[in-house]
Amino acid sequence: APAPPRLDFKVLTIPDILRLNCPSCFNPFSYTRRRHHCRLCGDIFCDACSNHRTVLPLEGEEFDKAVRVCDSCVRDVKRGNYFSLRRYLTSLQLYSDDNTTTSKEEKKREDGGTGGEEQITLDMVAASLSSLSTDIDDMLL
Repeated sequence: APAPPRLDFKVLTIPDILRLNCPSCFNPFSYTRRRHHCRLCGDIFCDACSNHRTVLPLEGEEFDKAVRVCDSCVRDVKRGNYFSLRRYLTSLQLYSDDNTTTSKEEKKREDGGTGGEEQITLDMVAASLSSLSTDIDDMLL
């Protein structure tokens, strides 16, 4: 079978702090149940829900060999669909317009010292939507 065409998009990885539980099995992450990023959709899963390895037609040294993908994405990949809507929708799902704190110091205290760096920002949502639009245009044209 011929190799799939290279896809030109960047996977947006979800910050670890935003996932306390595996979104697939809902088990909480811990020292023994570690977080793993799916290399296609960028979301975080436990090992049991992301123990598949496959070569993806993505640009970058990381994708020269088989990489970890989640159960949902591996089903798409097996059908030849490397265009995962999950990579766009996860950042939209996790975005929170939190207006309850006004200062960086308050935010830092609430986030345990991270200063809000581990959140989905409006810029990330905009980038996700822009990528979705561009990828759909590229597929249709």
